[in-house]
Amino acid sequence: MASTGKKWAIGCGGGCLLVLLVLGGVGTCGYFGIKQVMDNAEDLKASLDELHDRFGPADSYVPAADGTISSVQLQVFLAAREDLVARAAPLSDILTTLDGNGQPLVKVRAGLKLIPSLIEYVGQRGKVLLEHDVHPGEYAYLYNLVYFVWLEHDPGDGPNFRISGNDPEDGNIRWNVNKGDKGEARRERARNARRELNTLLSRILSNQRDALTAGGDMDSAWAEMLDAELVALRDDPRRLAWQDGLPELMRSALAPYRDRLAAAYSEPLNGMEMAVFTDD
Repeated sequence: MASTGKKWAIGCGGGCLLVLLVLGGVGTCGYFGIKQVMDNAEDLKASLDELHDRFGPADSYVPAADGTISSVQLQVFLAAREDLVARAAPLSDILTTLDGNGQPLVKVRAGLKLIPSLIEYVGQRGKVLLEHDVHPGEYAYLYNLVYFVWLEHDPGDGPNFRISGNDPEDGNIRWNVNKGDKGEARRERARNARRELNTLLSRILSNQRDALTAGGDMDSAWAEMLDAELVALRDDPRRLAWQDGLPELMRSALAPYRDRLAAAYSEPLNGMEMAVFTDD
Protein backbone atom coordinates (compact mmCIF):
# COMPACT_ATOMS: atom_id res chain seq x y z
CA MET A 1 0.00 0.00 0.00
CA ALA A 2 2.73 2.47 0.86
CA SER A 3 3.82 4.54 -2.12
CA THR A 4 1.27 2.85 -4.35
CA GLY A 5 -1.21 5.70 -4.39
CA LYS A 6 -4.04 3.19 -4.51
CA LYS A 7 -7.46 3.82 -3.13
CA TRP A 8 -8.80 1.22 -0.77
CA ALA A 9 -12.17 0.29 0.58
CA ILE A 10 -13.10 -2.22 3.22
CA GLY A 11 -16.65 -3.07 4.19
CA CYS A 12 -17.08 -1.99 7.75
CA GLY A 13 -20.12 0.38 10.01
CA GLY A 14 -21.87 1.15 13.14
CA GLY A 15 -19.35 1.13 15.97
CA CYS A 16 -16.69 2.96 13.98
CA LEU A 17 -18.11 6.34 14.98
CA LEU A 18 -16.23 5.85 18.26
CA VAL A 19 -13.01 5.33 16.35
CA LEU A 20 -13.60 8.63 14.57
CA LEU A 21 -14.07 10.49 17.82
CA VAL A 22 -10.88 9.08 19.31
CA LEU A 23 -8.58 9.34 16.29
CA GLY A 24 -9.92 12.16 14.20
CA GLY A 25 -12.08 14.32 16.42
CA VAL A 26 -15.62 15.11 15.43
CA GLY A 27 -15.59 14.88 11.65
CA THR A 28 -15.27 12.44 8.79
CA CYS A 29 -11.50 11.85 8.51
CA GLY A 30 -8.86 10.39 10.76
CA TYR A 31 -5.08 10.24 10.42
CA PHE A 32 -2.67 7.47 11.31
CA GLY A 33 0.99 8.49 11.32
CA ILE A 34 2.33 5.60 13.37
CA LYS A 35 5.63 4.20 12.10
CA GLN A 36 4.50 0.62 12.72
CA VAL A 37 1.56 1.12 10.38
CA MET A 38 3.80 2.36 7.60
CA ASP A 39 6.26 -0.47 8.19
CA ASN A 40 3.38 -2.93 7.86
CA ALA A 41 2.34 -1.17 4.65
CA GLU A 42 5.84 -1.57 3.25
CA ASP A 43 5.77 -5.30 4.13
CA LEU A 44 2.38 -5.53 2.45
CA LYS A 45 3.67 -3.94 -0.74
CA ALA A 46 6.68 -6.25 -0.78
CA SER A 47 4.54 -9.40 -0.48
CA LEU A 48 2.12 -8.20 -3.16
CA ASP A 49 4.98 -7.34 -5.49
CA GLU A 50 6.51 -10.78 -4.96
CA LEU A 51 3.13 -12.41 -5.57
CA HIS A 52 2.76 -10.54 -8.87
CA ASP A 53 6.33 -11.34 -9.92
CA ARG A 54 5.80 -15.05 -9.32
CA PHE A 55 2.33 -15.51 -10.80
CA GLY A 56 1.44 -12.42 -12.80
CA PRO A 57 -2.01 -10.81 -12.57
CA ALA A 58 -4.91 -12.72 -11.06
CA ASP A 59 -6.70 -12.96 -14.40
CA SER A 60 -3.78 -14.90 -15.93
CA TYR A 61 -4.81 -18.06 -14.07
CA VAL A 62 -5.86 -21.01 -16.26
CA PRO A 63 -8.03 -23.72 -14.62
CA ALA A 64 -7.74 -27.30 -15.84
CA ALA A 65 -9.07 -27.33 -19.41
CA ASP A 66 -11.38 -30.27 -18.72
CA GLY A 67 -12.99 -28.53 -15.72
CA THR A 68 -11.64 -30.90 -13.11
CA ILE A 69 -10.40 -29.83 -9.69
CA SER A 70 -7.71 -32.16 -8.32
CA SER A 71 -7.49 -33.38 -4.74
CA VAL A 72 -3.98 -31.91 -4.51
CA GLN A 73 -5.31 -28.52 -5.62
CA LEU A 74 -8.05 -28.62 -2.98
CA GLN A 75 -5.70 -29.71 -0.23
CA VAL A 76 -3.36 -26.80 -0.98
CA PHE A 77 -6.29 -24.34 -1.08
CA LEU A 78 -7.55 -25.72 2.22
CA ALA A 79 -4.13 -25.44 3.84
CA ALA A 80 -3.90 -21.82 2.71
CA ARG A 81 -7.41 -21.02 3.98
CA GLU A 82 -6.84 -22.65 7.36
CA ASP A 83 -3.50 -20.90 7.74
CA LEU A 84 -4.93 -17.50 6.84
CA VAL A 85 -7.98 -17.79 9.10
CA ALA A 86 -5.74 -18.77 12.03
CA ARG A 87 -3.35 -15.87 11.45
CA ALA A 88 -6.23 -13.41 11.06
CA ALA A 89 -8.09 -14.40 14.24
CA PRO A 90 -7.18 -11.07 15.97
CA LEU A 91 -8.60 -9.05 13.06
CA SER A 92 -11.75 -11.18 13.05
CA ASP A 93 -12.22 -10.38 16.74
CA ILE A 94 -11.72 -6.65 16.10
CA LEU A 95 -14.27 -6.58 13.28
CA THR A 96 -16.78 -8.56 15.33
CA THR A 97 -16.34 -6.19 18.27
CA LEU A 98 -16.81 -3.06 16.17
CA ASP A 99 -19.87 -4.56 14.50
CA GLY A 100 -21.49 -5.54 17.77
CA ASN A 101 -23.29 -3.80 20.60
CA GLY A 102 -20.56 -3.97 23.21
CA GLN A 103 -19.27 -1.40 25.65
CA PRO A 104 -17.99 1.87 24.14
CA LEU A 105 -14.55 1.55 25.73
CA VAL A 106 -14.13 -1.95 24.32
CA LYS A 107 -15.01 -0.62 20.87
CA VAL A 108 -12.54 2.23 21.21
CA ARG A 109 -9.75 -0.19 22.09
CA ALA A 110 -10.65 -2.37 19.12
CA GLY A 111 -10.80 0.67 16.86
CA LEU A 112 -7.27 1.70 17.79
CA LYS A 113 -6.04 -1.63 16.41
CA LEU A 114 -8.19 -1.63 13.27
CA ILE A 115 -6.06 0.09 10.63
CA PRO A 116 -2.79 -1.69 11.52
CA SER A 117 -4.64 -5.01 11.60
CA LEU A 118 -6.26 -4.43 8.20
CA ILE A 119 -2.90 -3.67 6.62
CA GLU A 120 -1.28 -6.63 8.32
CA TYR A 121 -4.06 -8.92 7.08
CA VAL A 122 -3.54 -8.07 3.42
CA GLY A 123 0.20 -8.59 3.83
CA GLN A 124 -0.34 -11.91 5.59
CA ARG A 125 -2.73 -13.00 2.86
CA GLY A 126 -0.05 -12.39 0.24
CA LYS A 127 2.50 -14.29 2.31
CA VAL A 128 0.14 -17.24 2.76
CA LEU A 129 -0.43 -17.53 -0.99
CA LEU A 130 3.33 -17.38 -1.55
CA GLU A 131 4.08 -19.95 1.13
CA HIS A 132 1.50 -22.38 -0.26
CA ASP A 133 2.33 -21.51 -3.87
CA VAL A 134 -1.24 -20.55 -4.73
CA HIS A 135 -1.90 -18.34 -7.76
CA PRO A 136 -4.10 -15.41 -6.63
CA GLY A 137 -6.42 -16.10 -9.56
CA GLU A 138 -6.72 -19.75 -8.53
CA TYR A 139 -7.51 -18.66 -5.00
CA ALA A 140 -10.28 -16.31 -6.20
CA TYR A 141 -11.62 -18.98 -8.57
CA LEU A 142 -11.89 -21.62 -5.85
CA TYR A 143 -13.16 -19.15 -3.25
CA ASN A 144 -16.02 -18.22 -5.59
CA LEU A 145 -16.88 -21.82 -6.48
CA VAL A 146 -16.63 -23.19 -2.96
CA TYR A 147 -18.06 -20.47 -0.76
CA PHE A 148 -20.50 -18.49 -2.88
CA VAL A 149 -21.83 -21.16 -5.23
CA TRP A 150 -21.43 -24.54 -3.55
CA LEU A 151 -21.81 -23.56 0.13
CA GLU A 152 -24.08 -20.60 -0.72
CA HIS A 153 -22.52 -17.91 1.44
CA ASP A 154 -23.43 -14.32 0.64
CA PRO A 155 -20.68 -12.30 -1.12
CA GLY A 156 -21.79 -9.44 1.13
CA ASP A 157 -20.81 -11.25 4.32
CA GLY A 158 -18.74 -9.16 6.68
CA PRO A 159 -19.30 -6.31 9.14
CA ASN A 160 -21.98 -3.74 8.53
CA PHE A 161 -19.63 -0.82 8.17
CA ARG A 162 -17.31 0.49 5.50
CA ILE A 163 -13.94 2.19 5.68
CA SER A 164 -12.47 3.90 2.64
CA GLY A 165 -9.54 6.15 1.96
CA ASN A 166 -6.20 6.51 0.24
CA ASP A 167 -2.57 6.42 1.22
CA PRO A 168 -0.70 9.52 0.11
CA GLU A 169 3.08 9.63 0.27
CA ASP A 170 3.19 12.07 3.18
CA GLY A 171 3.41 9.23 5.71
CA ASN A 172 -0.23 9.34 6.74
CA ILE A 173 -3.18 7.13 5.96
CA ARG A 174 -6.38 9.08 5.44
CA TRP A 175 -9.54 7.18 6.09
CA ASN A 176 -13.26 7.72 6.22
CA VAL A 177 -15.86 5.75 8.11
CA ASN A 178 -19.23 5.48 6.45
CA LYS A 179 -22.17 4.48 8.62
CA GLY A 180 -25.38 3.41 6.93
CA ASP A 181 -28.62 1.71 7.80
CA LYS A 182 -28.68 -1.92 8.81
CA GLY A 183 -27.35 -4.10 6.00
CA GLU A 184 -26.35 -1.24 3.68
CA ALA A 185 -22.62 -2.00 3.81
CA ARG A 186 -23.27 -5.69 3.17
CA ARG A 187 -25.52 -4.95 0.20
CA GLU A 188 -22.92 -2.61 -1.26
CA ARG A 189 -20.19 -5.18 -0.67
CA ALA A 190 -22.24 -7.86 -2.42
CA ARG A 191 -22.89 -5.61 -5.43
CA ASN A 192 -19.21 -4.72 -5.77
CA ALA A 193 -18.08 -8.30 -5.22
CA ARG A 194 -20.42 -9.69 -7.84
CA ARG A 195 -19.35 -7.13 -10.41
CA GLU A 196 -15.61 -7.57 -9.82
CA LEU A 197 -15.75 -11.35 -9.53
CA ASN A 198 -17.79 -11.46 -12.75
CA THR A 199 -15.02 -9.59 -14.56
CA LEU A 200 -12.22 -11.67 -13.06
CA LEU A 201 -13.89 -15.07 -13.46
CA SER A 202 -15.01 -14.24 -17.02
CA ARG A 203 -11.36 -13.82 -17.94
CA ILE A 204 -10.31 -16.94 -16.06
CA LEU A 205 -13.02 -19.06 -17.71
CA SER A 206 -12.03 -17.59 -21.08
CA ASN A 207 -8.47 -18.77 -20.38
CA GLN A 208 -9.90 -22.20 -19.60
CA ARG A 209 -11.86 -22.23 -22.86
CA ASP A 210 -8.77 -21.25 -24.84
CA ALA A 211 -6.82 -24.07 -23.20
CA LEU A 212 -9.60 -26.50 -24.10
CA THR A 213 -9.45 -25.42 -27.74
CA ALA A 214 -5.66 -25.63 -27.80
CA GLY A 215 -5.80 -29.15 -26.41
CA GLY A 216 -7.57 -30.37 -29.53
CA ASP A 217 -9.43 -33.48 -28.40
CA MET A 218 -12.18 -31.80 -26.37
CA ASP A 219 -15.29 -33.06 -24.65
CA SER A 220 -18.06 -31.39 -26.68
CA ALA A 221 -20.57 -31.48 -23.82
CA TRP A 222 -18.14 -29.73 -21.46
CA ALA A 223 -17.22 -27.21 -24.17
CA GLU A 224 -20.89 -26.35 -24.67
CA MET A 225 -21.42 -25.99 -20.91
CA LEU A 226 -18.40 -23.70 -20.60
CA ASP A 227 -19.48 -21.63 -23.59
CA ALA A 228 -22.97 -21.22 -22.12
CA GLU A 229 -21.53 -20.05 -18.79
CA LEU A 230 -19.31 -17.50 -20.52
CA VAL A 231 -22.31 -16.11 -22.39
CA ALA A 232 -24.31 -15.94 -19.15
CA LEU A 233 -21.47 -14.06 -17.42
CA ARG A 234 -21.27 -11.60 -20.30
CA ASP A 235 -25.03 -11.02 -20.35
CA ASP A 236 -25.34 -10.42 -16.59
CA PRO A 237 -22.46 -8.37 -15.12
CA ARG A 238 -23.55 -9.28 -11.58
CA ARG A 239 -23.58 -13.01 -12.17
CA LEU A 240 -21.18 -15.24 -10.24
CA ALA A 241 -19.43 -17.95 -12.22
CA TRP A 242 -21.52 -21.16 -12.16
CA GLN A 243 -24.07 -19.55 -9.85
CA ASP A 244 -26.87 -21.78 -11.14
CA GLY A 245 -25.01 -24.80 -9.82
CA LEU A 246 -21.58 -26.36 -10.16
CA PRO A 247 -21.02 -28.99 -12.85
CA GLU A 248 -21.12 -32.50 -11.43
CA LEU A 249 -17.39 -33.08 -11.91
CA MET A 250 -16.68 -30.09 -9.63
CA ARG A 251 -19.24 -31.06 -6.98
CA SER A 252 -17.80 -34.59 -6.86
CA ALA A 253 -14.30 -33.22 -6.35
CA LEU A 254 -15.38 -30.90 -3.54
CA ALA A 255 -17.65 -33.33 -1.66
CA PRO A 256 -14.95 -35.21 0.33
CA TYR A 257 -13.66 -31.90 1.72
CA ARG A 258 -16.99 -30.32 2.56
CA ASP A 259 -16.55 -30.17 6.35
CA ARG A 260 -13.06 -28.73 6.22
CA LEU A 261 -13.98 -26.23 3.53
CA ALA A 262 -16.99 -25.08 5.53
CA ALA A 263 -14.89 -24.71 8.69
CA ALA A 264 -12.30 -22.63 6.82
CA TYR A 265 -14.84 -19.91 5.96
CA SER A 266 -14.89 -16.73 8.05
CA GLU A 267 -17.90 -14.45 7.76
CA PRO A 268 -16.18 -11.40 9.35
CA LEU A 269 -13.08 -11.82 7.16
CA ASN A 270 -15.08 -12.24 3.96
CA GLY A 271 -15.33 -8.46 3.84
CA MET A 272 -11.56 -8.30 3.66
CA GLU A 273 -11.43 -10.95 0.94
CA MET A 274 -13.88 -8.91 -1.09
CA ALA A 275 -11.83 -5.76 -0.49
CA VAL A 276 -8.79 -7.53 -1.96
CA PHE A 277 -10.76 -8.97 -4.89
CA THR A 278 -12.22 -5.54 -5.69
CA ASP A 279 -9.02 -3.52 -5.11
CA ASP A 280 -8.56 -0.84 -7.76
